[in-house]
Amino acid sequence: MLKRSIFALSLAFSPWCLATTWGTTKVPDPLDEKELCEVGEPASYGSYIYSWPGKYEQVFWPLTEENGIWFCEKSGFTAFIGDFDGISAPEKETIASYLAENYKGESAIRDKLKLLAGVYALRKKDEDFRNLVLRVLAYWYEDLGESEQAGLLRKEALDGILKALKGKLSEQKRLEYMYVACNYHRHLGEVEESDVCIEKLKTELALSKNEGLKDFVSYISDLLTETPQIKSGSKLNVDYRD
Repeated sequence: MLKRSIFALSLAFSPWCLATTWGTTKVPDPLDEKELCEVGEPASYGSYIYSWPGKYEQVFWPLTEENGIWFCEKSGFTAFIGDFDGISAPEKETIASYLAENYKGESAIRDKLKLLAGVYALRKKDEDFRNLVLRVLAYWYEDLGESEQAGLLRKEALDGILKALKGKLSEQKRLEYMYVACNYHRHLGEVEESDVCIEKLKTELALSKNEGLKDFVSYISDLLTETPQIKSGSKLNVDYRD
């Protein structure tokens, strides 16, 4: 049975499937469990999702599709797919007040993104998750043609990543963050910083001895060859492969 969690989609390097497909399901509204919200539920996908353009900021399907953003039409509660649980009573009260003032029944993707940002600002999440929210929003705003807003979000995410890299991280998270930083530096016009980042990351990848990360190290090493091709100021989430 499919776990309703964005974290259920771990890195996998199995043979590619042909397509991603969706079904629907109904889940209780976190703000009123008597109400059911109709949301998307992945039916099939393959490891090819990790080669799609969102890879440059490590943002992956299903978060890059509207179905991957769960939305309750009645209350306006919005979150990443599967992330409707673990909300405390005080959080629910604060979120309900926020939605009462900010949700007027709109359901276009831009409205959902605003609600997503607003709701997550009121939930207790760690800095890693908050960074993911910034990167997902950046991906979406770029896709919607709002490059300036995407750039501001990426700058904020990069600042958080650079701060996190000064602290203690797991090896996988450190490699992931370094990779995103190399790309963001270049995308934001900081080419020299990107070049320095690339060389540091190459060294860390070469020195990795963790057998459990062998596939991930290979994956990031391959992706890193594309980083020098990223064009400053242009759209980030395009395919930079030769």
